[in-house]
Amino acid sequence: MKLNSLPFNLDLSAPLAELESSGAVTLVNLANNAAKNFLIAEMLRKTLFRNVFWATKDESSDSIAAAAKLFFSGEIIELSPELDPTQLYKLLKFAREARPMLLLFEDFEKTCLQRFPKEEQFRKDGVSLRAGEKIKIFEVFERLASIGYKPSLDRVLNPGEFVRRGENFFIYPINHDDCIRVELFGDNVERITFLDQEENTEISEVDEVDVFPAKFGDACGSTIWELLPEDMPSVFLADDLDSDEIPKTPFPTIKFTTFPGEDEKFFHLNFFSVLPFYTIPDFVVDVKERFRRSFDVVIVTKKFEELENIFRDNEIMYTEDLSCDYPSTVKVVRLDDSDFAPHSFQNNERKILFLTDREIFQFYRTSRQKKAISGMNTELMLSLKSGDYVVHADHGVAKFEGIVRRDLGEDLGVREFLRLGYSGNDKLFIPVASAEKLTKFLGDDAPKLTRLGASEWQQSQKKLKVEAEKIAKDLLKLYASRELAKGKSFAPDDAMMQDFYDGFPYELTPGQDGAWQDVRMDLEKPKPMDRLVCGDVGFGKTEIAMRAAFKTFRSGMQAVILAPITILAEQHWQSFQKRIAGRDYGVEIALLSRFQSVAEQKEILKKIKLGQVDIVIGTHRLLSEDIEFHKLGLIVVDEEQRFGV
Repeated sequence: MKLNSLPFNLDLSAPLAELESSGAVTLVNLANNAAKNFLIAEMLRKTLFRNVFWATKDESSDSIAAAAKLFFSGEIIELSPELDPTQLYKLLKFAREARPMLLLFEDFEKTCLQRFPKEEQFRKDGVSLRAGEKIKIFEVFERLASIGYKPSLDRVLNPGEFVRRGENFFIYPINHDDCIRVELFGDNVERITFLDQEENTEISEVDEVDVFPAKFGDACGSTIWELLPEDMPSVFLADDLDSDEIPKTPFPTIKFTTFPGEDEKFFHLNFFSVLPFYTIPDFVVDVKERFRRSFDVVIVTKKFEELENIFRDNEIMYTEDLSCDYPSTVKVVRLDDSDFAPHSFQNNERKILFLTDREIFQFYRTSRQKKAISGMNTELMLSLKSGDYVVHADHGVAKFEGIVRRDLGEDLGVREFLRLGYSGNDKLFIPVASAEKLTKFLGDDAPKLTRLGASEWQQSQKKLKVEAEKIAKDLLKLYASRELAKGKSFAPDDAMMQDFYDGFPYELTPGQDGAWQDVRMDLEKPKPMDRLVCGDVGFGKTEIAMRAAFKTFRSGMQAVILAPITILAEQHWQSFQKRIAGRDYGVEIALLSRFQSVAEQKEILKKIKLGQVDIVIGTHRLLSEDIEFHKLGLIVVDEEQRFGV
């Protein structure tokens, strides 16, 4: 199933014009891998580009590739950190054949540092076989061995192997897709044919064949970019890379980022993730609300029958015809059980909602499944690579050595196990279906492995338990003190506060409204407030913060909004200025950042001390000892990371 032509109206004329004129474009707010793949598919449909080189710092190239298989109609190649000859030959072959390709770098920086021989060198170092020529078979064998080929021990050859059987010489060149049979008559090459080894039949006969080396020689001086044809209709995708990490390539560059540079021209695309639904009514209400706002809704599912029942019970129209233009109708795409289900995404500006089973059927999971998902979810399984360090709750730190299959006999059949390597070359095999106690190790690059059967892991767990209990006691004392402490209760909403609410150009979602009511009630209670508001980018956290800060001002106190970086502080300040523009609120909002001169900063600090600034926005400079507040009532901490908090 391919999703490379979803029925969404996405106008990309402005960013595509910038890409064409300058050879580079920066795009902001791309939500998740599904939204990124959808965007790339749309750009390829609307341009002459055919190939995409996708480089990212993220370690989830496997999950990117899984989503790409749904959105991209060409070849998808994951480039390992150290590109081996097989991958390189495959890449060059597809480039020559002008096949559409999506190339994902597992470790972009490492691959860029690697050097390769040029194609002329491959041919020079390799072995050429031609029908009708005379050869010395043992010299050919020696030559093949010197360029990395090995004798085959099995009937079926793997790439990089060769063998002689009677008057036939078989070789599986790593630069071809099939094994080759060379028929000999004495020292003469009589006939060369490609074989289907499974069917034991001939595919085609050729007059000559080039066998490229299975290992690179010493003459390596070219980067991967220098080997590719310059006229390839390709784009380079820099996914959350720093500017100094983006290489010079012969291709135009698309940059995905969360925080563009101060002087950088960029386009907000405003794609955001979708939080999981936890009840059926929650899902139904959201879909109907989207239709009320004229959204196009597409749902990709493996649970069509369950979805169909929900629609019928709640009078929601649906169709599997993606070309249908009936209003308020969900377009449904069925996935096979073996297909990858990507994450959902939305775009409120362009009225797009793309949902999948991941977010819709959260409420169907059993308690055992929830436990398994929390410990060993799909993303973790996809992100684990051989050599990664993991932690087993019962057995400690180990090295993940891949997935193996074991035949457990007639009753149990073949099962898959995660193989874990421990200290002293000990091995542990964990059934994939029972891997909820396994998590990825976070910390040092090379942690000390635990020894199986030893008491060190249990002892360390006991120490951690004691420390955790101590921290828990301290937290209980802290929260008990907070409960007993007296705070300032803020004034109830007045007409000006309601006018500020009305200035929000959108209608709050049920989740946003619930979050604000919780914050508002906290502010009006006579006790200190401590609340976490979390959600994906674009879910209205800034609106909650602005309402809280304005309510603080209406209660006669000062509010502080802390941002992690100067650019984000500037964005918050601009958002506030737009919100109060043209309204006579009498609120003084200041921005304190390194962009201001020393004199300007001193003037702002003076006004803060005198109470002439009601809301101040800035970085952690606001926590410096030289800052005195007149009457501080609220601190909002914006810790923006991959997902906003």
